[in-house]
Amino acid sequence: MATGPTLSPQIIGQTERALGVLMNRVLATTGGTFPQWVALTMIASAGDGIDRERLTERLADALAVDAWAASAVVSELIESDLLRTPPGPGQHLVLSERGRDRHARIRAAIDDVTRRLFGDAADEDLRTAGRVLSVITARARAELAEV
Repeated sequence: MATGPTLSPQIIGQTERALGVLMNRVLATTGGTFPQWVALTMIASAGDGIDRERLTERLADALAVDAWAASAVVSELIESDLLRTPPGPGQHLVLSERGRDRHARIRAAIDDVTRRLFGDAADEDLRTAGRVLSVITARARAELAEV
């Protein structure tokens, strides 16, 4: 049986802070902010794009911010020509060419860091850590929803 530290709020916090510093380093070299990165990822994973209101709602939820703050991030991306609204009705948003390029550069840098961090960790350990952190995240969100 493997031994190691017991999962605790301190370990989770230390990990979060270390990963945050690494993410800030990536963003310092690739451009943008963490909220912008989250929005770009949401749009990239949406395939054909996403309605502006839906993006704002999802972004607010993901970042635990209000709709106004999330909408400001979306506006920043549009003003920076990273998002565009294709011709037609509605507020449907897609990545512009610049947005696709920015997303690809950040994604590649994150993938590089992730390979180094996860390195020789056993797949089973990574799956277990993922399951445990997913449960903790779901419980924390439930606690937040009660307030």
